[in-house]
Amino acid sequence: MGLGEALSIGSALAWAIAVIIYKRLGETLPPLPLNLLKNLLVLGMLLLSVLALRTPLPHLGRARRGCDVVVRVAGHGGGRQPVFCRAQ
Repeated sequence: MGLGEALSIGSALAWAIAVIIYKRLGETLPPLPLNLLKNLLVLGMLLLSVLALRTPLPHLGRARRGCDVVVRVAGHGGGRQPVFCRAQ
């Protein structure tokens, strides 16, 4: 098995585990804290990846960073919030 196949299987396994974890968390947490927890976990994993790969973060101006934050909050938070509310 090559590296690509192993990473593909690992990705599917991680996805399956995440679905189970979020399903169980969704039974005890309200939608907003669940969404915030999910986003914090993803941010932490992203930072760990950047540190592990020693990849420098791109230099973005203040306007671009602000726009990115607004898009992320509106898109990820706002887009998934109804899904978590409906799942309860």
